Amino acid sequence: MTEYLIYFNQQWVGDRSPAWFGARSPLAMAVVDKMKATGVYVFAGGLEEEADVFSADATRGSLTVTEGPYVETKEVLGGLTIVDVADEEAATMWAGKLAEACGWPQEVRRFGLNRANSPKSFRNTDEFRRAIFKSSDLREIEIRDCFLTDAKIVGSVVNGLRVSGHAGRAEQVFVDDVEVTAFVASELDKRFPERVRLRQVTAADDHRALWRTLDELWSTTIDRAEQLPDEKRGERIEGEFSFAETLRHLVFAIDVWVGRMLLGVPMPFHPLGLPPTDYPDDKTPEIGIDLTARPSFGEVTEAFEGRREQVTDMLASLTDAQLDEDRTASPAPNWGVETHSVRSCWGVVFDEHIEHRRFAVRDLELLEREPPRL
Repeated sequence: MTEYLIYFNQQWVGDRSPAWFGARSPLAMAVVDKMKATGVYVFAGGLEEEADVFSADATRGSLTVTEGPYVETKEVLGGLTIVDVADEEAATMWAGKLAEACGWPQEVRRFGLNRANSPKSFRNTDEFRRAIFKSSDLREIEIRDCFLTDAKIVGSVVNGLRVSGHAGRAEQVFVDDVEVTAFVASELDKRFPERVRLRQVTAADDHRALWRTLDELWSTTIDRAEQLPDEKRGERIEGEFSFAETLRHLVFAIDVWVGRMLLGVPMPFHPLGLPPTDYPDDKTPEIGIDLTARPSFGEVTEAFEGRREQVTDMLASLTDAQLDEDRTASPAPNWGVETHSVRSCWGVVFDEHIEHRRFAVRDLELLEREPPRL
C-alpha cells in the first residue's frame, strides 16, 4: 500500500454562491466517509482562505519567521486529502470521486515510499498467511474483515486486546489455553436476551412475538439516540457504522432478505439503504443507491420505520407450513444465486436487528459520555 496526496489549488474553485457550496459539502463528506469505511483514509482538510500566512526561512544560516508567503504566487493550496491505496489507479479513482463531489479539479501525487511513522495498510492479500512475528512491536495494530482461523498470540503483552468475531460471533477462542467462547456467548446472552429467543424460535407465532420485541427495542433505542446532537448520530466510532448509517444498513438488509428473497421483487432497494462495506461502490447505482447521499436523521428514521412496518405486515400472514419452503434468488444483483428456507431468511432479518442494535447501544454509551463540543 502507498500513500497518495490528492489536492487542489484555491484558484481552481472559482466564484460560487454560498448555496452552491452548501450543496456540495455533504457530497464531499460522503466521499470521505466512504474512504474511512473502506480503510483508505489518512487525512482530509481544507485551508482557510482568509487566514494569516507565515513563512520560515533558514537558508541564510539563521531562522527567520515572517508574515506572508515566502514567494508571491498566483495559485495557493486550497485543500488536501491523503489516501493509502494499492496503486495509482486506486488513487486517481478517489481523486475522481472528490472532483465530482466538490465540483472542481483535483491533482494526485505519490508520497515518498519511506514516509516516517506512516501506518501501512494491506488489503485483499494472503502475504501474511502462516507468517511469524517475533519480538515485534504490533501495538495499535488493526485487523478487520480478515481470516484468523488458527491464529496464535503467544507470550505477548495483550493489555486492552479486543476481539470481535464475524457477524458478532467469535466462534472458538482460547485465552491462556482456556476456551472462552461459551463464556463470551453467555455474557452476551445475559445482556441481550433476545439472542436466546432467536435460537428458540420455531413456529410462525414465535417469529411474530420476537419481531414485536425487536421492534419495541429499536423504538426505544432510536428515542435514546434522538437525545443526542445530530452530529453525534452521524459520528462513527472506530470506523464502524454511525447510528444513522446502522438504520440505513438495516433498511438494506430488509430489502435483501424480505424484498428480494421472500417477495421476489427485482429492485426492492430503498435509495437511502446502505449496503455492507464490501459491496462494490461502482455497483450501487445499479440498485438505485447513492452512497454520497446525506439524508437527515428524520428521513433515515422514516425509511427505517417504513421497512419495519413491511416486516410486521409480512409476518402477520406467515404460516408454519411456509417456514420450511425454499426461496431461490440472488440476494443482491452483484451476489450469486442462493437458496434459503423462509425460516432462514427471517432468521437473518432478526439476527441483523439483534447484532446491529448491540453495536449501536455500545456506541451510544460512548457518545453519551463524550463532553459536548464548544
